[in-house]
Amino acid sequence: MSFTTAWALKLLNVYLAFRYRASFHSVNVDVSAVQGKVVSDQSVLFIANHSSWWDGFFVFEVFKKLKLKKEFKIVMLESELKKFPFFRLCGAVGLIPKNLQHNEKIFKELKNYCVCFFPQGHLTPQNERPLIFRAGINDLIRELHPVQIIVIGVHIEPLHFMKPTALIKASYFAASDGDIVDRAALAVATEKNLDQISHEWTKQIFLTRAKP
Repeated sequence: MSFTTAWALKLLNVYLAFRYRASFHSVNVDVSAVQGKVVSDQSVLFIANHSSWWDGFFVFEVFKKLKLKKEFKIVMLESELKKFPFFRLCGAVGLIPKNLQHNEKIFKELKNYCVCFFPQGHLTPQNERPLIFRAGINDLIRELHPVQIIVIGVHIEPLHFMKPTALIKASYFAASDGDIVDRAALAVATEKNLDQISHEWTKQIFLTRAKP
């Protein structure tokens, strides 16, 4: 990691600590289903649903909690990255829609990193089902192969506080045994995490709150 990136990430962590306190009651990250399963000699791919501006930061929290010994990269649209050039210093890379040559080059450069990617390709409502993952996820997996895939569900719940609560759940999908992975299966695995958050985790929080 370069000196510039290291300092940019320190600044980012300070900023996020402030913004989380200002915007959320709490940010909760569950990586219990992933810990101990990730090996160090392969790339790691984080995929998540995408329904808020915060999602990339939440995936970054998963990465930090797992304490993986690789650099973190997040894939964004180049048009968005130009609006926030600081993120490039933190490891963000930009895709250009329909520019296959540029995008293939970016994907090749992500080998051996921890990569965050949002396969829906755009923001969608949090409760929209089914999740539709675009074909670009297969292009990325092909370039990263062999790669370990971690699916992440991101859910923001109002609960009974003035500020919403962020609930982020990660699970280990698989290590790719070929250069193609069924993207529909990835979407279903992500939906499963979201359902566990909205049906089980939120209920547990309400029940805990209701105890005398």
